[in-house]
Amino acid sequence: MAVRQSWRSLPGRGVGGVIAGRHVRLMSPAFAADVGHVSELLAQRIGIAEEAGRTVLVLLDEGEARGSIAVADEVRNSAAGVMDGLRSAGIEHLVMLTGDNERTAAAVAAAGSDTAVETADVDLMRDDLSALPGFFDLGRRTLANIRQNVALSIAVKGVVLALAVLGKATLWMAVFADTGVALIVIANGLRLLRKR
Repeated sequence: MAVRQSWRSLPGRGVGGVIAGRHVRLMSPAFAADVGHVSELLAQRIGIAEEAGRTVLVLLDEGEARGSIAVADEVRNSAAGVMDGLRSAGIEHLVMLTGDNERTAAAVAAAGSDTAVETADVDLMRDDLSALPGFFDLGRRTLANIRQNVALSIAVKGVVLALAVLGKATLWMAVFADTGVALIVIANGLRLLRKR
């Protein structure tokens, strides 16, 4: 039985190591072709697998490609519904981000719908994309709430300022314009918690 003697990560390419004195690497087809020999037959098989939406890893033994492994991510059953939800929420431009090659990405994207949306602006803490359209709805409601709060604050403070200029403002009006409006703004913001 072969014993792993050493190994190292090859970032963006794969892994490599020495097993029983032989240099072995498991890497992407592009890098395998750059550093070793990939036969025409194996290259054709790799192409077929990639067009079918598979990610392919090539096993190099002493620089010679001995075979390949094709793996695939499953498209989530909820993906099409999530994309429809995003479209009905007004999101017109959907993009699939992937580190895979173009053929694999094209095959996955053609699986009935744009299947993945990743964004650095939103972190989903659960394995359920169906919450994504709700985030956009919450964002819109939050923005509307902020506009309401700012408009109320400016209106009340403007009225109290005008009364102060006319000499008709009281201390209680000033307290209301400051603390009272702050409490109203907080209560208005808490309304966002009603719809989960």
